[in-house]
Amino acid sequence: MQEQSLEEHLSELRQRVLISLAGTGAVALLVGVLLGGRIINLLTTAVLPEGTEVIAKTPTEYLYAWFLVVVLVSLYLSTPLVLHQLFRFIEPGLYPEEKRIFLRVVPISYLLFSAGIVVSVTLLLPAAASFLVSYTEPWAVPMLSVSSVVYFAVFIIAVTSLVFQTPVVVAFLLAGRLVSLEKLRSLRRYIYSIFFVLALLTAPSPPLVPALLVTLVLILLYEASLLLGSKLLR
Repeated sequence: MQEQSLEEHLSELRQRVLISLAGTGAVALLVGVLLGGRIINLLTTAVLPEGTEVIAKTPTEYLYAWFLVVVLVSLYLSTPLVLHQLFRFIEPGLYPEEKRIFLRVVPISYLLFSAGIVVSVTLLLPAAASFLVSYTEPWAVPMLSVSSVVYFAVFIIAVTSLVFQTPVVVAFLLAGRLVSLEKLRSLRRYIYSIFFVLALLTAPSPPLVPALLVTLVLILLYEASLLLGSKLLR
């Protein structure tokens, strides 16, 4: 492949950035029109315990919450396009092994992040909201502002999705020879016990079923870490 000049590199970079911005903007428009209000409604009805009152403390509070949801969801949905443009820009400078790692790890990382979102919305958010609201009820009437609900949901989703990146992190540690696959496999029983104890300590009441579900998710993440690491070591 013919080497590009600096001007050609900058021109291609500008083109890739414009495509990414245009795609993100188009996604934001669609999300704002079709999904913004529905996502907030999902967070305030499906996630919170039945009967919990949601209020807006200022005339603009719902608008701010809606804008935050639209921006974050648009960034998430447009990430594949942005990553594709990034790969096309850096591809000529990558070695074959680097291309292979990029094409394996990046899609897996995005899928794991997506799995974290699903687990958060379907399991962790309802459980956490139910526990916190039930803990508050003996002392005060729960009246949650729409912005606080959205911020709480964003926090839980972000933390969970980052935890779901554990297989990618462990895979790179294995690839860098910072830890051995045999060592991680030999520690399985101890790590699983730690997972269960941590899940039991943090699970809402009654704790057993939520703790078992969280433990199962953590075990699957750990096993995925070992599997991905073994693939990268080949």
